[in-house]
Amino acid sequence: MNYRLGNSLLCFEFEGDKSDSGTVVLNVADFSGLKKRLENDGIKIVGGNSNYFKIKYPDGRSLIIEPIS
Repeated sequence: MNYRLGNSLLCFEFEGDKSDSGTVVLNVADFSGLKKRLENDGIKIVGGNSNYFKIKYPDGRSLIIEPIS
């Protein structure tokens, strides 16, 4: 289930009888620049491609960053 929040998205993914605790998707203007800044600050990128990247909180929740389209 996805909920559009202005330029961002709140996403709940369901797999069988399991659901995650919610994923926030942020749309940012400087996608490449933000990714570089986070990596330079030691934030681990755990997935993605040219259209998005994902970081995880220690408790397992995900934050997905996408460029504004």
